[in-house]
Amino acid sequence: GDGPLSVFAADLNVDGDKDLAVANVSSNNVSILFNNRVRICCLGTTGNINCDPDDITDVSDLTTLINHLFVSFTPLCCQEEANIDGDPVGTVDIADLTALIDHLFISFAPTAPCR
Repeated sequence: GDGPLSVFAADLNVDGDKDLAVANVSSNNVSILFNNRVRICCLGTTGNINCDPDDITDVSDLTTLINHLFVSFTPLCCQEEANIDGDPVGTVDIADLTALIDHLFISFAPTAPCR
């Protein structure tokens, strides 16, 4: 905008990324700049089923997978992240749930690499 005076950073569109609101003194308005970074689905190993920006595999991912498989059937934000057992076809099912429970609570075995 014209004559930026002040900048405020917050996740304005609730997508997990900081956006900018700029107060423009000359034009007496506010410009909104959305951070539209390109998200790459599944880096390194699987497990970040809820697409946490910090790429952490935890109980939130377990809850997301349970909801996807049994409760709300909500589509996953990254299907590849949920392929915990490394199924070559990429099928996400109860085997992935079992593998995630094993990873989080029992053997702590690493999850499969991303495909």
